Amino acid sequence: DQWMDEIPTVVVPERSSGYPVINRPHSMLAFVNSPKFAETIKEDYVYIAETDHIMLRPMPNLATESMPAAFHFGYMIAV
Repeated sequence: DQWMDEIPTVVVPERSSGYPVINRPHSMLAFVNSPKFAETIKEDYVYIAETDHIMLRPMPNLATESMPAAFHFGYMIAV
């Protein structure tokens, strides 16, 4: 789209499921496993949020180098 030159973007193959949100876990897994991940992401941690989420106060970093932190969305499963 028009923002790909402005915002670093990596496009991965989409899985067809009939519900686009289901593609998110697969897309993140494909991104993390791609060479572009190491080229693009230099930070120690990655925060992934919904576009309609609002942060009202600072969020504590509960992740460690050996344990990720996440909210469980039972309808999204990477396979």
